[in-house]
Amino acid sequence: MEGWLRAVKAFVVIAGVLIVLGTGTLVALLVARTGPRAVSLAEPRRVALPAGLRLVRASATGDRVLLELVDEHDRPHLLLVDAATGTPVGYLMIAPTP
Repeated sequence: MEGWLRAVKAFVVIAGVLIVLGTGTLVALLVARTGPRAVSLAEPRRVALPAGLRLVRASATGDRVLLELVDEHDRPHLLLVDAATGTPVGYLMIAPTP
């Protein structure tokens, strides 16, 4: 009976060590992936502007870029782009209230 109890104790100790190591690894991976992404200057991302709009101003906010655009009637539009991928995240057309 003591041999069986010794095996259970060894299993509990080994399982505890594996849980601690696994949790530490998981936390380290989560911290590494939530950090800022590096943007390569060698390969710039292309952003396609909606047809009929021209760029007035651009401003960076963290990992996003806000593009201020105007159409042919000088109505303002806002395009939010992910800086790392160049994909649009949000688009607003600012219309006057009647």
